[in-house]
Amino acid sequence: MVAAPVIDLSSARSGDASAWAATAVAIDDACLRTGFFVVVGHGVDAEMAAVFDAARSFFAQPQAEKERTPRIDRYGYVPSAAQAVDHSRESHLTEYLDLGLRGEVPVPAAMVAQVADYQRALLPVAGALLRMMAGNLGVADDFFAERMRRPQCRLRFLHYLPTPPDAD
Repeated sequence: MVAAPVIDLSSARSGDASAWAATAVAIDDACLRTGFFVVVGHGVDAEMAAVFDAARSFFAQPQAEKERTPRIDRYGYVPSAAQAVDHSRESHLTEYLDLGLRGEVPVPAAMVAQVADYQRALLPVAGALLRMMAGNLGVADDFFAERMRRPQCRLRFLHYLPTPPDAD
């Protein structure tokens, strides 16, 4: 197995043109070698911690309470088959919650705020990555930005249930 390269954005975020260029080269190399990379130094650690805390709180609720969050057009809650009260929507060994940018499904108000803060903080990071990738591809820096005016940012929170080590 090949490990995904780690791309540190902290120096590129400083505004230094040579750091930006070096980071863009590292992203290009990662995309060509493995097709994946892990981003660190993005500056959204606090928002990420808060949104993960919100997800843990959501999944810690009683099952009937979680299932009050509907599934509407690819957004909302899907219970695991083992826990589902409503078997019309279920997943195998995981439960998950899909949220978007526009409040597509009702969730606890605190979670709405934390997800919105996270997405608001992360969209500029995504924009910077897309500008770097555009440069690597030889297209205009705003090539992807033009196509991201109304991003469809679905955030999927996965909660894996305890599974015996010998399970399929």
